Amino acid sequence: MSLIIPEKQNSNSLPDDVFSYNQNKFYEFVEHWYGNDLAQLFSFQAIRNGSHLLHTTVDDILSVLQYESEDIDKLKSFCCFQLPNNRFEVRLGVKLAINNFIELLNIKQEQEKRNDLLINVHHLALIHQYLLIKHNHKMKQFYHQCYH
Repeated sequence: MSLIIPEKQNSNSLPDDVFSYNQNKFYEFVEHWYGNDLAQLFSFQAIRNGSHLLHTTVDDILSVLQYESEDIDKLKSFCCFQLPNNRFEVRLGVKLAINNFIELLNIKQEQEKRNDLLINVHHLALIHQYLLIKHNHKMKQFYHQCYH
């Protein structure tokens, strides 16, 4: 069954380098935090990293489960339960876990954007300060040349 990370933990629960995880490392992370069912589903759907999840929806990810094949039946055994009429229903925990993971990835991405912006603003402030100091130094030199 899938593990749901409480929303209170927000993106602090995701590693800072989560967007660098690809393929096996990504699937191992998903399996550890959310369960084998999601890791198998993401692998089957060729969702190889967190960035892929930022560009999709839960419905897109789960849509493959409406088809029939041996491989998909294996996925259904992880992610679904069977109804009496031989239909399958996706487990609520699977949907919630995918939603939660996508939401946390979006929060993490926004935090990274804000951090990058703050770093850029800080760099600009340092450059501005340097230029002011340099300008003041040149003004002093000019003043000494003109009046001494």
